[in-house]
Amino acid sequence: MPNKPDKFGVKYWLAVEAKNRYVLNGFPYLGKDAIRPADRPLGEHVVLRLMEPFFDKGRNVTTDSYFTSVSLDSELKKRKTSLLGTLNRARWEVPSSVKHNRDPLHMTILLKSNDMVLTSYQGKVTKNVLVLSTLHTG
Repeated sequence: MPNKPDKFGVKYWLAVEAKNRYVLNGFPYLGKDAIRPADRPLGEHVVLRLMEPFFDKGRNVTTDSYFTSVSLDSELKKRKTSLLGTLNRARWEVPSSVKHNRDPLHMTILLKSNDMVLTSYQGKVTKNVLVLSTLHTG
């Protein structure tokens, strides 16, 4: 079939500068990685590996919910790098007060702990967005 996408492909992890869209760092995803510690999640390992040349320079990392976690946030803070990213509500780190909560439309809740701010925003009736940040102090 001419319109069917290829069954196989190559996946790349990329760090891209947001303003100019330049690729700063990247590597291919090759499946099981021998250099990744067994206790470190894949998303956290990918971000730390991509940001390695930019640590201790006061940069910010923006991620989506696959990569964002409190443990990644702690690792980046040790290396003078801030984090801003959406957070998956299924993670164990999310407090139960916002995990199962449906707030009134357009309501915002801020939770702060150890230089981290978790923002919960009810943008739609059925959609609640969580954003974790060390860039903003609340």
